[in-house]
Amino acid sequence: MKKVIKNKLYNTQSATQLADWENGCPRMDPLYVKENLYIKKTGEYFIHAYGGAATQYAEQSGNNQFTAGEILLPITFEEAESWAKEKLQAEVYDKIFGINPDSENKEEVGIYLKIPAVLDKKMRFKLQREKDQKIKTIGNYIISLIKKDLNDDEGDDHE
Repeated sequence: MKKVIKNKLYNTQSATQLADWENGCPRMDPLYVKENLYIKKTGEYFIHAYGGAATQYAEQSGNNQFTAGEILLPITFEEAESWAKEKLQAEVYDKIFGINPDSENKEEVGIYLKIPAVLDKKMRFKLQREKDQKIKTIGNYIISLIKKDLNDDEGDDHE
C-alpha cells in the first residue's frame, strides 16, 4: 500500500517491516485485525493496518454497510515504542528498540541497523577468513569495531 500523507510518501513496498500483530480472530472474521509496524529509510515510523467490517479500520460501502478496510498511519518513535510494548512479545520488542523496561534481559541492548549490501558481503567474507575465533558473527564483529573505536576493550559503560 502506498499513500501520501501531509506531503510525505508512506509505502509498504519500500519501507522495512519491523513487526506485525494479529488479534487472533480468523482472517475472514469481521473482527479480524492485523497491524504492521514499518520504518522508512528516513527513520519515520508508520502502521499499516487492516481490519474486518466490524473494526475501526472498516470502510463504509453503502448505507449502513461496511466492508474490510486498511489504513496507513504515520506515528512518532514514542508511539511506535508504545505500540510495540502493547502488542509484541518482550524479545521482539528488544530486537527492535533495545531493552524493554519490563523485559527480563537487561544485559544487552538491541539495535536495528541497515547497511549497504556490499558492506554486508565484505563483512561476511572477512569473517570467513578471520583467524580470531572470538569474532564468529557479524554482531560480534560490529561490537569489536565499536570497542576499538571507543578504545574500550573491557566493555565498560560510558556516560
